[in-house]
Amino acid sequence: MRERYRSHFGILIVGIGLLLATYLVGAQSIRCCSYANGSCRSACEQLSLVSMATDPAQLEVSLRKLNNLCHRPSMISFWNCMNETLEEIDKGNGWIGRPCCRIPQSEKCMRACLQAQSLLDLTTSCRKSDEIAFYTCIERQEAGERCCKNAQTSSCHEACKNVFVDSFTPTKAVREAIHRHCSEGNPKVQQCVHSYIHVTPADHPFRNMHCCERSLSTQCRTVCKETLRTETTTQEIVDGLTRGGCGPPLPQDWLWQCFLLNSVANEPGGSLIQSEKVGMDSAKLQCCFRAATVNCQRLCIE
Repeated sequence: MRERYRSHFGILIVGIGLLLATYLVGAQSIRCCSYANGSCRSACEQLSLVSMATDPAQLEVSLRKLNNLCHRPSMISFWNCMNETLEEIDKGNGWIGRPCCRIPQSEKCMRACLQAQSLLDLTTSCRKSDEIAFYTCIERQEAGERCCKNAQTSSCHEACKNVFVDSFTPTKAVREAIHRHCSEGNPKVQQCVHSYIHVTPADHPFRNMHCCERSLSTQCRTVCKETLRTETTTQEIVDGLTRGGCGPPLPQDWLWQCFLLNSVANEPGGSLIQSEKVGMDSAKLQCCFRAATVNCQRLCIE
């Protein structure tokens, strides 16, 4: 009988999104776990199903633990319930946007992402105006698919994948790896990646050091000063501050206002725009700050 449960486990491992069905169908999540008891049920209820959908390694570890705890004869109904969901979940397993499914703000959109097989499947559940980060992630995954499919060697393909692994600007080491592994024999990959990760050298970033004091967070102020001393591109500075505890660029945040307005004022002929005149939402501010030139930033603000 124990071998039978192991065979169930083998089937489950094949589909990366298997247990996600318990999340997708809402009530069925409780139903499947309710077929278990004791430590098996506790493990089932504690699973982070969305995380397992986007992280194959975590999926395998979690399922091995579940298999060890749920191998008793009384678990037949539990495994049958899980296996019944395999076909539906695996339909969207190969969709390029699956790694982004942990990002949506709404549960409705997250469920739609886990079930989706294409971008069209999201239209009724995920509004672009509400899920900016989510759609940005999908666009990044699509760009990665277009660039990396041209790789002729495994080393170039791996270097290419690392460029699109998260939502931040690739580090200098990642960019250098593309040149090292793809410059010879993979010109299309290198050209595609460079067109996507264009970075702008920061113009005397130390001039913005006073902006760090605008943050109310001690951690952010420390990270801000260190980032301005070490990073050399505008994109890396934005990403460093965002990851370091300063949060995303928001119009009501004095730190980000200082950076953006200071960059405009530092341009020859520029003038400091009063913060109350910056009529824009957070999405527009973030776009303006990532402009390749100061002149473009000014036009974006205006």
